[in-house]
Amino acid sequence: GVIIVDGNVDNSTLVRAADLYIAGASSTNFIPLIMKKPAIFVNMLKLNLIDKMGQFFGIKKMCREWAEFEDLIKLYSQGLLPSQYEPRTDLYTADSLNKIRQWLGY
Repeated sequence: GVIIVDGNVDNSTLVRAADLYIAGASSTNFIPLIMKKPAIFVNMLKLNLIDKMGQFFGIKKMCREWAEFEDLIKLYSQGLLPSQYEPRTDLYTADSLNKIRQWLGY
């Protein structure tokens, strides 16, 4: 089902609570990758720049057609959706909060 949440919720909290992340043209596409969440990446406006951005994040496929999107949803509901992205460890920094504190001198 779909749940409507308050507008003050941050993206990472929503992704953590979601079973499936459906990502549009957003710089937050790294969040489901880091959390290793099932995801479908869409580019229904068929913008080439969005497809190129996906390549930077290791996204294997940007869905550009509604029929394809429906097929991916069916695969997910059957537990058969293959990962839509390559696993990446270079998108995050381990122990980043402590590194920022050290950099700031705290």
